[in-house]
Amino acid sequence: MDNKKVNLVSTVLFTVCSILVLDSFVAPAIIGVSSITVWIISAIVFFIPYGLLSAELGSTYPDDGGIVSWVRRAFGEFPSVLVGWMYWVNVAFWMPAVFTAFSGWLSLAIFPDMGLWPQAIIAVLMCWVIVFIGVRGIDLSVTVANIMAIVKMAILVIFGLMGIVYGVKYGLANDFSAASWAPSFDNTITYVGAIVYNLLGFELIGSIGSKIENPKRTVPKMTVIAGAAITFLYAFGTFGVLAAVNAAEVDEVDGFVYALQELCRVFGPAQMPIFYILIVCAIATLVANMI
Repeated sequence: MDNKKVNLVSTVLFTVCSILVLDSFVAPAIIGVSSITVWIISAIVFFIPYGLLSAELGSTYPDDGGIVSWVRRAFGEFPSVLVGWMYWVNVAFWMPAVFTAFSGWLSLAIFPDMGLWPQAIIAVLMCWVIVFIGVRGIDLSVTVANIMAIVKMAILVIFGLMGIVYGVKYGLANDFSAASWAPSFDNTITYVGAIVYNLLGFELIGSIGSKIENPKRTVPKMTVIAGAAITFLYAFGTFGVLAAVNAAEVDEVDGFVYALQELCRVFGPAQMPIFYILIVCAIATLVANMI
């Protein structure tokens, strides 16, 4: 058995990959520019204490049970089994949903004539790809997650940078005046749940606690670094979306694809080739969401 330990860089990338999702981060932009403010408030009110709690438990009990192990220590066997079961059921429904998006994005962006049955077959095949990667063990899972984390971070940085260029070339699609940054209660409450959902995943690193190098130091450091990076990337990526797409026109399901295509206008004649490259990379990251 390989006794190689997971270092700080790998834990940061693993956590970034666990939390940073591209398929649903665009939806809250329908709130408008104030969604960026809500991202930051959510990071302070929810993300920071949630990350610190996960860091404390993960560094104190560095085994391979993660949240199931923590619940067992506090409340006993039966509650821990319930938590494990609910985690499993969550993934059992989430994975086909993610790979429905996977095949849907392929159809929407690259193969517009793809029928429903080919999309369904692709989604099923991708579920089995995840099973294969999981069976191969932690080393492959961490490696794929680390690579995809870098891709995710790069895409969100590109979103933000393209948003800046788009605003300079074509003007901003939304009002970014000081008043527009203030959240309102009419639709913010509806989408704050989606923002919190996109911030979940800090506890996942606990599932490989025994494989982490010096967890008492690594896990707290990872929490600070990953938390700051994730908050910035979500906020910067959302800025890019709102720079190019009017908030009222944000598509809650496939908004990522439409926003990316519009942002790629900054490349002129190279718009579609660059769009295809970026959307293929984005689609590939959906695999990492499930790992």
